[in-house]
Amino acid sequence: MKISENDKHLYEDQQYWQEAREINHFVKEKIKIIEEIIPENVTSIADIGCGNGVITNSFIKKWWVIGTDRSRQAIRFAKSDRVQADINALPFQDNVFDFVICSEVLEHLPSRILADAIQELQRISKKYLLITVPNDEALNKNQVKCPNCKYIFNAAYHLHSFNKEKLVSLFPQFHQLQYFECGKAVRQYRPTLLRIKQQIGNSWAQLKVNRILICPECSHRFRYHKNTNLISLICDGLNKLLSPRRPYWLGILFAKAN
Repeated sequence: MKISENDKHLYEDQQYWQEAREINHFVKEKIKIIEEIIPENVTSIADIGCGNGVITNSFIKKWWVIGTDRSRQAIRFAKSDRVQADINALPFQDNVFDFVICSEVLEHLPSRILADAIQELQRISKKYLLITVPNDEALNKNQVKCPNCKYIFNAAYHLHSFNKEKLVSLFPQFHQLQYFECGKAVRQYRPTLLRIKQQIGNSWAQLKVNRILICPECSHRFRYHKNTNLISLICDGLNKLLSPRRPYWLGILFAKAN
C-alpha cells in the first residue's frame, strides 16, 4: 500500500524544499554526530526519507549512499544516487544496506503507515539502523489554527511524539548500540498554561519567522504570524520558570539482532 496522495500539496511544495536547503549550526552538529558513530564496517548507506538531501549530501564523499523520498520536488536536490519511493513500500531487497538512516520522518507518518514503515526499515537493513526524531515533543505546543477552516494542526505536520523507550520498543529486530541527544535546547509547555495561552489568549505556535503553511484539512496556503499579547507573555514567563530545557532531537543507533 502506498501513502495517500491526499496530502501531496504538503510534500510537493517547491518553495518549502528550496528554503529548507540551508544547514544551520544545529543540523551540522547532528550530521557530525552521525558521521562519528557510523561503524567502520559500513560501506553502503540508505537515507530513507532523505528530503532534499541535507544529510545524504554530507556523506557521499566517504560512503556509497542512496537517498529515497516520496517527494519529487525534494529529492531532486539530493546529490547521491536517489530513488523516489514511499517509505512503506521500498523497492529494495532484504538485508541490502549496511547502514539505514531515517531522520525526522517517523513523526510525520499517519498511524496506518507507521507500522509498515518500521517493518520496511528493519527489512532492508543488513547491519545497522539509525533513527532520529524530535525528543519527546509536546505536539500541541507547536499548534496553529487555519484561518480558513479553523482546523488546528502541528505547524511542522508532526503526528507522533517519541521518547527513548517508545522508540526502542518499535524495533524488536534490533538492539540499541548508542543513544544521543542534540540540537537546540527547547522547553516543554505546561498543559494548563498552554490551554490558557491558546484558548484565551488566541496565541498559538511561536515560530521564529513568519512561515508559509498549508492546512492539511482544506489545503489553504497562508503566512503564519505569531500573536503575542499580555496573556501569552504571562504564560510564557511562567512556563520558563516551571519547565526545563532539553535538546530538540534524540537519536538511537541500532544493530540487527543475530
